[in-house]
Amino acid sequence: MTDATVAEPTQTKIDLYTALDLDRGLTTDELRANLHELELRWGSKAHRAGSTGEDARAKLLLIEQAKTVFADDASRSQYDTQLHQAPATEEATEPSVDWLGRAWNYYFLQDEGAAGVAARRAREQDPNRAMAFVVSAWVSLLQGDLRQATRESDEAFVLDELAEDTADVHHVRGAVFYSLGAAQEPGEQTAPGVLRVPDPVLYRDRQYARALKSFDRALASASPQEAVEIWWRKALVWERKKDFRAMYAECFRGLSTDVEMTNVMQQRLVTTLCRAVDLEFRQATPRKELEGLSAYEKQISGSAIPGHLRQPILAYLKTATRRAKKISELDDLKGKGAPFGAEGGAPVKILIAAAIALVLAQIWKVLYVLVVGAVLWAVYALYMRKEWQDVQRRIEQLRKEIGDLNREIAARIDLPVDRESSRG
Repeated sequence: MTDATVAEPTQTKIDLYTALDLDRGLTTDELRANLHELELRWGSKAHRAGSTGEDARAKLLLIEQAKTVFADDASRSQYDTQLHQAPATEEATEPSVDWLGRAWNYYFLQDEGAAGVAARRAREQDPNRAMAFVVSAWVSLLQGDLRQATRESDEAFVLDELAEDTADVHHVRGAVFYSLGAAQEPGEQTAPGVLRVPDPVLYRDRQYARALKSFDRALASASPQEAVEIWWRKALVWERKKDFRAMYAECFRGLSTDVEMTNVMQQRLVTTLCRAVDLEFRQATPRKELEGLSAYEKQISGSAIPGHLRQPILAYLKTATRRAKKISELDDLKGKGAPFGAEGGAPVKILIAAAIALVLAQIWKVLYVLVVGAVLWAVYALYMRKEWQDVQRRIEQLRKEIGDLNREIAARIDLPVDRESSRG
């Protein structure tokens, strides 16, 4: 069945590698992975009216055809042979290059260099199309050129007169506003050309508010697949605003949505949700943290989040619970002072001095009682000293175990270890 499909002469007229910007050097399995990524990305735009929806639906038809052609090595080999043998006149009938589609393909496949070139060609090809500036803005953000991204997102906003691409336009504008605010955060490494302002706090708050507003406008017309990414980006804004409950809620909403997501987006949502929980309890007492972690574990366990995504979240919550319990034990041990006699020294010296004085005074009965007492005291002191040493060893062990858990959690939630070191 596959051979018959590939053998149709109409399919050899289309170079699917070029049409979908696929690298000919990739293995068949890698090609199929790229096709799956493109299918999810273009599928999120296929519901649109206007040219964007038409382009997306056309891309999906090509992707469906490519999935058949690249079903396995045998069908791919036959297609490659037919493509190589196709008459040169067939290639001449191909339409002009769709630079906008190519820019999106390269961007979706994370080839930022090629995406930047194609985006520039797309702007030159159709300087009045909003989506050419939308993809350009995303590429500029990817390349760290915030000033250029700002100009391009503003251009897209102005050109979207028919509001056909509102979701895309406001999505990228929200991302730009977020980046403008984040660039002013203390300790952030400033990218070249980023505006320095006299009142960074006021400026940041304003940009974060604009980001949230833009994301909400994008959500009003976004597809479910697009909404998932927008919720994640809103969570990043709430993180900067230190509203960790809202940060958690956005990720929870995205993870609970019944849509197919890319692996990257799944990982982002899971990681960001776990980080929201960790940040919420950063300054809480161990008891308060344990109560909160238990509540979150119940919510996640009973949620609509798919099982393969619930698993890493629950694993984080269990790890955080173990850490909170160890911190609680450590706090209890550190709060206890050394028992009387555990450190030795002064009490024993006093008894020795008293014994010497009694010997000199020849009070033998009292001396006998004192010697017996001294022996009992020595036994007690040795016992208490051992107990205290055991406590100190347990404290050191707990600190090491908490440190190990800190590093494990930091890796799970994508935070530097030094930000975790204060826990315990």
